[in-house]
Amino acid sequence: RQAAEDERVNVDLLLDSRSDTEPRWPGDTQHTGETVVLAQGKRDGGRMIVVNPGVNNHYAERVTRLEDSTRLLESLNESKIVHLSSFVGTQERELQEDLISRLDPEVVVSLNPGMLYSKLGLNLVDTILSRANILFVYENMLDSLLGITPGESPTQVQGKLQLLSHEMQQRGLNTPSLVLVKRAWTSGEPHYVELHEISSGQYKLCSARFMASDGNSKDPTGAGDAMAAGVLFAMLNGLPMQDAVDLAYVLAMAVSSE
Repeated sequence: RQAAEDERVNVDLLLDSRSDTEPRWPGDTQHTGETVVLAQGKRDGGRMIVVNPGVNNHYAERVTRLEDSTRLLESLNESKIVHLSSFVGTQERELQEDLISRLDPEVVVSLNPGMLYSKLGLNLVDTILSRANILFVYENMLDSLLGITPGESPTQVQGKLQLLSHEMQQRGLNTPSLVLVKRAWTSGEPHYVELHEISSGQYKLCSARFMASDGNSKDPTGAGDAMAAGVLFAMLNGLPMQDAVDLAYVLAMAVSSE
């Protein structure tokens, strides 16, 4: 509630879209988490994040302690798509792993590992990654996930995804079937998203049909999840991928311009 109030979220709009806005633990007095972000620049996405997890950590502890994840799992199983983002705490990540391991196989799972999970590397996030059907990742975060240093081979995204698939197979784990990679952006050029269907090897490069100046972006925090929201919304509504990329870009820019 406090987060919705602070961000001036239009609750009526959420209700109209039949989103579940009820608190998971009615009566909790814990505060919304606080985050301090020190952004390095407008385009490279470099930043340092300091987090006080607040209710997130409290919630994970409570669910784990009471072994009361059943009703949460029931709610997730009613979804068509469950989107996962990254958390700072180990307990939150372990709760994610537990829930998706028991999730109905028919439910599609999408993942944006962000810089937090990418920097942990495959050894700590391979369990979550193996259940993800759709992966949203920035190219530099894909490098972090695979432990690739700048200039190190492979340098092309397709080669990096082949390496990811190989590493997951070595662990006996599945690889996401659809990977959307956001390329680094150069001022004056369109935003590019690479779409890779891992199983078929098909590849498509899409560019957003909008342009932006450097001044549009103030803080990229949250832009990755906004991009994912645009693509998932488009997929659920049967829109072509070009429209999905356009919507993803518009939402990401709206978030990063605040």
